[in-house]
Amino acid sequence: MAADDRHHGLARVDGFEFAVYASEGAEERAREIGERASRALAWLTETFGERRDVELFVVGQSDWDQVADVPIYGMPQTFGDRLTVSPDPAGFWQDAVDLFWPDLSDVTKDAVHRVYGDPPAVGRRFADLVVAHELTHLFHEYDEVTQRLDFPRLWLAELFASIGMYGYLATVEPQELPAAATICHAAREILPGRMPVTALDDMERTFEFGPEYYVIYEFLLLALAERIWNVAGVAALRGFHTGLRNSDLADEEILAALERIHPEVGRLVRAWPDLVAVMNAT
Repeated sequence: MAADDRHHGLARVDGFEFAVYASEGAEERAREIGERASRALAWLTETFGERRDVELFVVGQSDWDQVADVPIYGMPQTFGDRLTVSPDPAGFWQDAVDLFWPDLSDVTKDAVHRVYGDPPAVGRRFADLVVAHELTHLFHEYDEVTQRLDFPRLWLAELFASIGMYGYLATVEPQELPAAATICHAAREILPGRMPVTALDDMERTFEFGPEYYVIYEFLLLALAERIWNVAGVAALRGFHTGLRNSDLADEEILAALERIHPEVGRLVRAWPDLVAVMNAT
């Protein structure tokens, strides 16, 4: 799609160091999302010692196909230097929660209600925070022609972005950590039989079954990212950036690189060959 076609009919939202575009009626939401994006990009720039350009698109359903590379409305995404989000949370956030809600303990349900309300509006609280995850993706490479990542596995690229998201929130917006982490902790109680695939390497296959299954993988990866951040901090994020961006790494080389970042990082990933094991990893 030509660059001019992506911008057609969208409003330019001024006041940012990067370009922000919005659907008609979404300008105020674009400003809110842009302010968080500005903070997150500044933190990531300081963390990695380099700056990446970005265009932020906050577009509604009528403009989504014009801008987005992934056609699922509301799926936050970064391709090239384009970050695309919706101004309102899509239904798949609630669909994901509904999948594992019957499996949650009463204690966990109470925790979810305290953070997201009753009934829990997870998408409303969680989706805007994912901007930091998506901006972290700017700091690794994706070939739009071959669709190849520089990380050897999709789940590694997503875990890298989740460490960036959690690290940003822990450092800059700690008051938002409950909104990011509570539902991810809850997702660990899902009965594995509810998932059509469970292996880490099958993460990209989840779209065959529905975006809600992909979202559950992302919840669980963010829960893992929290634990990695708590043991290794910003060194983990930098270690992923410098030590794992080689698409030819084999499984054992990946695990060795994780252990070089921090022995506990390697142990946590070894304890999670699939979604079944993550429930009991300590």
